[in-house]
Amino acid sequence: MVTSFQSDQQLGVGAEGACFRVGDVAMKVYNPERRTRSDSLAAKEYKLLKELESEKHTVKPFCLLEKGDMAFKHPRTGVVKKFNERKMLMMELCPKGDLFNLVSKSGAMIGNQ
Repeated sequence: MVTSFQSDQQLGVGAEGACFRVGDVAMKVYNPERRTRSDSLAAKEYKLLKELESEKHTVKPFCLLEKGDMAFKHPRTGVVKKFNERKMLMMELCPKGDLFNLVSKSGAMIGNQ
């Protein structure tokens, strides 16, 4: 069974895949061109996030999908890019973005920030 999702907000992109906002969650879509690596990487990433789930400042993983479809509609151009039968990691959405960008914009964080 293939699960399908739609998004109009890309959160980030890297060598291993791209991350999109899907409602109130983030969905990481793994790059199939790195299939042999991404298959094991997806499972390792999910396992690590599950192990760290009780930590206060880590992203909470929800599930790892073996096969999923994603349609991303670019908000300005309207161009739709489709990702078919990809491994996907559904996780908690961090509304303020990742830690690197937050520190880059706000400066060093001290204490309980």
